Amino acid sequence: MAAAGNSSTLRHYEAYDPAPFNGANFYRLKQIDIDGNYTYSKTVMVSVSANQTSITVLANPFHDNLTLSFSSAANQQVYARLFDMTGQQVAIEKWSVSAGTSSQGFSNVNGLQPGMYILHVSGQDGQTLLNSKVIKQ
Repeated sequence: MAAAGNSSTLRHYEAYDPAPFNGANFYRLKQIDIDGNYTYSKTVMVSVSANQTSITVLANPFHDNLTLSFSSAANQQVYARLFDMTGQQVAIEKWSVSAGTSSQGFSNVNGLQPGMYILHVSGQDGQTLLNSKVIKQ
């Protein structure tokens, strides 16, 4: 990912791991200065546990409706958050997902500007179930 160059303001970066390992995953950033010197960020641990919930985004890119299809082994509460590319949360939903297959849709995305967004879905225990890029046309 590209750096900010010479910046005197606080910058936030994010990354997506499309294939994390089951269990503990450790991440850190390496900052390389123009002169070649470098420093590492603090290492953070993200725990990923295999679950039996699969989520599919229906229609990506989407227009006025963003709908997700769930296949779940058990009834559960999920939280779906949509972020713009600056990291600002633009929509949030809390859904009760039934065991089996079901679908849920965001109720307030038709007014969003066209562009790329980050969709994050987590279980009631905070476990990440889906982290994906979606595009509004």
